Amino acid sequence: KRLSQHWETYHCGRRLHAHLEEFDGRTDSNGKLLQDMAEQLDMAIVNSQDKCTKKTIWTARGMSSTIDYCLVSPNLYEKLNYMEIDEEGDKSLGSDHSRLLITFGGKLMEMRVSEPMKPHHVTQAKAQTIARKLEEEVETRHVETYGNLTRWWKDHLEKLKRPTRRKRRRKRWWEAITRRQLANRTLRGTIRKRKEKKKAQIQKDSREWRKYRSRKIEVTALIQSKMAKVDNRFLDELREAGREAPLKFWRHVQGQTGRPREDAVIKDDATGKELDPGETNRYIERWIGNMFTGDSRQMDSEEGETEDELQEQPSREEITERELKRAVKRIGGTTATGMDGIPMRLVKELGPETRALLREILNQILEEGWVPVEWRTSRLRLIYKGKGQKSTLGNYRPIAITSVLYRVFTQIIRDRLQTWVEAEGVLGELQNGFRWGRRLEDNLFVMTQAIEIAQKENRPLYLCFLDVSKAYDTVEHRKLWTQLAERGLCSEWIDLLREVYRGTAVVAQWQQETTHPVTCSKGLRQGCPLSPLLFMLYIAGIERRLQESGEGFSLEYLEGGERKGGKLPGLIYADDMVLMADSLQGLQGLMNECGAMGEALGLSFSSHKSGLMVFGAAEENGTASLSIQANPVPWVDHYKYLGVNLQKGHHYLLEHETKVKAKSRRNKGIATAKALWGYNRYEVTRGVWKMVAVPGLTFGNSVLCLSSGTRQYLEVRQREVGRSALGASRTAPNEAVQGDMGWSGFEAREARAKLDFERRLSRMSEERWARQVFKYVHLRSVPTRWVRWTRQLAQRYEVSGPLLYPAAEQPELQQSIRTRVIESETRRWAEAARRKPALALYSREKQEVKRIPFMDNSKGSALLSDARGGMLRTRVFRAKYMDMEVKCVMCALGADETAEHVILECTGIKPDVTYEPDMAVALGFRGVNEQCAADSSQPVEVTKRRLESWWRRAREQNYEIG
Repeated sequence: KRLSQHWETYHCGRRLHAHLEEFDGRTDSNGKLLQDMAEQLDMAIVNSQDKCTKKTIWTARGMSSTIDYCLVSPNLYEKLNYMEIDEEGDKSLGSDHSRLLITFGGKLMEMRVSEPMKPHHVTQAKAQTIARKLEEEVETRHVETYGNLTRWWKDHLEKLKRPTRRKRRRKRWWEAITRRQLANRTLRGTIRKRKEKKKAQIQKDSREWRKYRSRKIEVTALIQSKMAKVDNRFLDELREAGREAPLKFWRHVQGQTGRPREDAVIKDDATGKELDPGETNRYIERWIGNMFTGDSRQMDSEEGETEDELQEQPSREEITERELKRAVKRIGGTTATGMDGIPMRLVKELGPETRALLREILNQILEEGWVPVEWRTSRLRLIYKGKGQKSTLGNYRPIAITSVLYRVFTQIIRDRLQTWVEAEGVLGELQNGFRWGRRLEDNLFVMTQAIEIAQKENRPLYLCFLDVSKAYDTVEHRKLWTQLAERGLCSEWIDLLREVYRGTAVVAQWQQETTHPVTCSKGLRQGCPLSPLLFMLYIAGIERRLQESGEGFSLEYLEGGERKGGKLPGLIYADDMVLMADSLQGLQGLMNECGAMGEALGLSFSSHKSGLMVFGAAEENGTASLSIQANPVPWVDHYKYLGVNLQKGHHYLLEHETKVKAKSRRNKGIATAKALWGYNRYEVTRGVWKMVAVPGLTFGNSVLCLSSGTRQYLEVRQREVGRSALGASRTAPNEAVQGDMGWSGFEAREARAKLDFERRLSRMSEERWARQVFKYVHLRSVPTRWVRWTRQLAQRYEVSGPLLYPAAEQPELQQSIRTRVIESETRRWAEAARRKPALALYSREKQEVKRIPFMDNSKGSALLSDARGGMLRTRVFRAKYMDMEVKCVMCALGADETAEHVILECTGIKPDVTYEPDMAVALGFRGVNEQCAADSSQPVEVTKRRLESWWRRAREQNYEIG
């Protein structure tokens, strides 16, 4: 009591011997004295705050207690990083009763975290080697804590790491010197060539020259084999990446440029001055601090408890082996490593005993409700959004790169919370983002069908697309815990989530400089598996207010004499919101509800990034002034919603189709670029087009109905890519290109997507809005484009439907929709091939659309493709279009120069045919396996060499054959 107010920190030691109810279940007289002193001096007891890593000071004879305390002033508490009680003695010496280490005080921006482990590439083989060593040592290794586990793993990573030559950053004068040296080298080469022409007596066929040539051929073959292995491995990685294949491909292309990553020069927003690296780091620190600093006070336990706490809660049982395996599988092996440098590839390769040890450590964290200190600091990577000036920090998205073990743990936690959310109906039907059994296409389906319903029924549909400014970054932790409590989550789970976010800090890197760690008391970690679910729970109140407003777009219909459906107030996908109403007054009411609830949560809506649109009867009346949070929202003619460009008017997808066409042209150029051919033009082009280009061109295929002109345009671009991959001529038949490339047409892809989605809608639960819209358009006979086109596709590909009432007795399809579509497409493809005389042999021998394994970069391979399609430019073929001699001039047989003569009979072409002459075998229709390209004696390989020999001799005789 004698302490004066100017004290900022005070340590109460063992002589006080105070007990508080929070730690010991009772408050004695000394504990009451401690509380009174803290209240009188306006000081915080750090032990009870969220910046203290553990609560136990003294442990003995199966009992534990807290008897040492640290009190700090409010000003110092704001600057405090964390206080750590080192009960296990890992970082301090112990006394006769306990080991205690308190780390606090100091301005965090002036403190540097321990030097992070430098990340290095860990290959699959290296990860397997380390995993085997860990598995061998697990029995003899004494590992009880998370710190011991990670130190053990990092020791093995350091031993296996080879010293690599660090890349140097090119100086500004580098390009000029390089250009000058290149010009000098070119000049010297020109002079050398002139001198070589004068040396007429050079013996080009000398022994040394022949030896050099042979060695050069060997080296070339070796390099090509290495390239083939690398390219094959990369294509396999693309196939394994699934939906992430396009992102992985573009990162690969960027890495092949050879240019070091250079960060932009940042400008001060206030002065416009360009900042040097040192000033940039300080500027970034202030920017991060302003963005992620909020109310860091801890919510009292009584404040977080609510009477409506749900009876069923997420499971707190031990983490099972299946849960751990599923969480590890969901995280990519090449994902970025956190501050600890432990790669995800190593975690994936762990043996059963080591994985069991990891599961034991994670269970310990879950049971005790604390997280390791190593998880609190993460690397912050600033990703350019693709819009605006690169010199402005506001145009970058902050992504937190956490420890991979943290991501494994939070993935398990997220799955348990997600199970609870879906089972208890915590989230409503407007929210479809990142939820099991829900897709982005659900929102797009409801949106596009609502637009067409308004147009068909000649009634207005008013839309307000809302953009939440820095959605994840502005979430206040204190309000988040309150919202979770209001949703019915128990205090034990809230305490665990608070522990995950307590005392977090980030370290950013820019222009080869690393910032000081900056405390984050606000915002969700972008990149954390928990963040999407936590944000959806945070804004669940907005969804509830919208549903209770009574406003929206009417979707009522009669079913069995009962009125069903209702008013749809809007759609939400994570932080993307769109409000829907059939009147301006109703739309403004919904905007008011969103604005008021957003202000209560600390969220603001960006009016200049939001937009108003109207469809249907009142399309010309979009001039009324509407506002949200006192800011007017502009009327727009087009808006990009969930990746789809919507345009005002009847053809609301016209702009989207224009962009899809432009994207197909770009993707065609990329897929056919010679720089990307690598070891095999056919394989690389085919893989890039299927795994990178097609997913982007077919985005929203299940719900979007593009015009027939756009579909045909995409088909033409795909056939052009196929001809380039095969090396075939422009006259190659479409059926031969599709059959040898082994891919489906865009119409067949659309049929599979739409019919699968229709069957999914038929089995969807009745309360889902996508199901309600599906029933609305059928029961009220609204002929939307999706309904009409889906029925046409079902008839064309012989798939039954629609299944409006799945509960009724109905015959099940004997085959899946995918199989039906493939069979129907194959049958139509074969019929079209049989109608073309040039494809007589092809249609007779080729029975299915399937890739061929013997294509390569040679001219013989390209000519083989023409021969398979009946388009080999022999003399007989060319005589159909011009007056010329048809006899073969390369042999003395006097036969006509047909494809069969060139491939099987001509004696003037090498190598000789050593197998039983058969065109089907020679062209690879029969007797071909995956290893044929590696065997030069295979008939198809002999054919390629004969065709290339024929092509060279024809060029020597001065007539062009393609």
